Parts: sequence; structure tokens; C-alpha cells
Amino acid sequence: MNRELAIQEFLKASALMEQKDYQNALEIFYGLIPALSDVPALHYNIAQIQMKLEQWSSALEHIDLAITLEAKVSYRVAKFQLLQQVSRYDQAITLAREILADEIVPSVAQNLAFLYLRQDDVAPAVELLDDLRALNYLNPRFLFSLGVLKYQSKLDSEAEEILTEAINAGYSSWDAIQVLVASMERQNKLKEAIDFLLSLETTEKSQFVLARLYKGLGHAGRSRTIMLELLAKDRSIEYLTFHGHLLREEGEHEDALDIYNEVVERDENNLAAIKGSALSMMELGRHEEANALFEQGEKISRGGNLPDFDNMLLNLDVLEGTSEGLFGKDSEE
Repeated sequence: MNRELAIQEFLKASALMEQKDYQNALEIFYGLIPALSDVPALHYNIAQIQMKLEQWSSALEHIDLAITLEAKVSYRVAKFQLLQQVSRYDQAITLAREILADEIVPSVAQNLAFLYLRQDDVAPAVELLDDLRALNYLNPRFLFSLGVLKYQSKLDSEAEEILTEAINAGYSSWDAIQVLVASMERQNKLKEAIDFLLSLETTEKSQFVLARLYKGLGHAGRSRTIMLELLAKDRSIEYLTFHGHLLREEGEHEDALDIYNEVVERDENNLAAIKGSALSMMELGRHEEANALFEQGEKISRGGNLPDFDNMLLNLDVLEGTSEGLFGKDSEE
């Protein structure tokens, strides 16, 4: 086949590829290798189709051929994506660093941050995301991820700023709202946090957080009113335990014990309810029973008692799926 005819066939196969007729396109591309073996786009297209068909080994071979012929950024980004697909994370990190040394490709930087987090290497992930934010390259989901990292690092002022930015940019999930409020709460900005929640659509989750914030401000009456409304709809362990704390702190120890007992009947290892019961019993002069409960509490593991958002990023829930769609416009020329 002469080169002119081969080029015509290449264009035909490229059109089939656009139409997602991958098998026929791949067959034509393979037939063109003898005539166009020096054309990097041929090997790149073959690799792209093989990635769609999950033919990873052959795809890697052809993307390497394309890069050898012409080290275009788009080819190297495709290889970076491929290395992630086959779980060669160390190689992917090395390649990403090389790409970013030549050119800032937001999708690569964002996914490199994800890979660092997968390896529990938080510091370089934060540095990357900070740099991308400064360049206005972060989408709302990654802004949220950066905000969570700042919260976990106890940089609450930065977390508040970034999470507010994420929410204003459209990432208004409850997770974002919850971590934002938690960062404000740790700065003792309870009134501001309340005003923020009151500006949102009322939900059970937001009402429960409001109850906690009102309690922190010393407005126990408002907090109890909210909790009674919530408990009328849902006597969840979380709501019951918090209501028990409210009653205990107001000196209503018998009523608090009734609530705590209900919790422990449903969850015999609930540390908060056990310790709350012990404290109320101490106030009621039931010292022997209280001491027994304190001993019981000490034997119970404290694992798993943190709010979910405290572990939100380290288990990769936040970033799960964020690679989807990132290798679009940024990787094309």
C-alpha cells in the first residue's frame, strides 16, 4: 500500500473511531502499521481504542511507540491515565511529575494529588492542590477535597475560606456544609455558623447541627426544642444520645438516664451513652453503679467515634470517581 492510500485509510479509520466503531477502526489501523509505522498518531489511536477495549498491555506498547516518535503532552497524559488504570501508581507518579515539569496540565496535577492521597502522602497533595487553586484550575469537587485536607490539618481559617468557595462554586453537598460548619465551630464562630445554616434549606441534618451549635452558645432551650422535634420523627441513636447529654447538663439526670438506657438497649457498646449514664449516676449519688459503668467504658474501643468527615478524605471517598472526564479538553490539542 502506498503512503497516499494509507493516509486515506487512516482518515477512514479515524472516522470510524469517532463513531465508536472501535473493532473495525482497530482492524484498519493495524493494517496500516507497515506503511505508517513512523506516524505517532497511528500508534496513539491504536492505544486509545485498546484502552476502550481494556487491552492494557498492547495499549501501553503502542502509547510508548507514539511517545518515542513524538513526546507530545497529550500522548504522555494518555500514558499517565493508562498507568493508573493498570494500578502502576509509582510509575504514574513519576510520569506525572515529568509532565508537570514541562507544562501545567490541571487534570494530571489533580490526579497526581489523588495518587499521593492513595499512598497517604498528604503534604505533596495539599501543595499541588494549593498551586492549582492559586491558578484558578480547581473545579468545585477538588476545592472541597482541599478544604477537607485543610480541616484535617486543623487549618480551620483556610478550610472555611476554601469550603465557602467550593459551595459558592456549586459543590453544595451536605458533606461540604458539614465540614465548613465544623471548621467554623473550631474557631468558635458559632453565631456565624448558625447564621449560615439558617440561610440554607432546612433539613433534619442541618437542624441537628443547629441544636449542637445552640448548645455551644448556651441556648439550651432552643437546642432542646429542636431535638424534641427531631425525636418526634426519628429516635435515632445519635439524636437520643445528644438529647441525653442536654438533659444531663441541665441537671435532669433521671430523664437523661432513661434516654441513655434506650440507647444502650440498642447499642450496648455505645461509649457516649455509657459515660453519660455514669456521670448522671454520680450526680444522683449512685457511685457504685457509676464506677462500674466507668470501668465498662474504659474497656470499650474508642475507634469509630469520630464524625465521618474526619476520615472523609483519607479513605478516598471524596476523590472517588474524580478522574472521570478529567482527560478531556486538557489532554487534547
